Amino acid sequence: MARDLGMSQSAVGRFLDGKSLPHPQKFASIAQILSIDVRNLLVEAGVISANAWPEDATPDVLSVTPQSQPLTPEAAMDAWGIRDAMIRSMLLSQIHTARQLQARQAGEDGDSSEGGAAARG
Repeated sequence: MARDLGMSQSAVGRFLDGKSLPHPQKFASIAQILSIDVRNLLVEAGVISANAWPEDATPDVLSVTPQSQPLTPEAAMDAWGIRDAMIRSMLLSQIHTARQLQARQAGEDGDSSEGGAAARG
């Protein structure tokens, strides 16, 4: 676990023993390593109360966890409430250009993956 988190074994031992808390940016990685929901980790660690983040609450920002289907730009605009045809066209054009630039850069860097990480909202 310490290796996966990029932390010392003693630091991991201290927060597992309840003597310290990891840096906030480590909570998502810890939850992923333990295969648990980050909300449950924060509640169990006493960082937040169960009422602070209700289990059935829909977050304003969607999860970046893998989805069964990639999120399309059109679906993202629908979720964001962008309805104007001109604005949608402009955004689609910008997304297309950004993906081309990223693919070109990845090719120059020797990265064979096309486009890198997918947008998930």
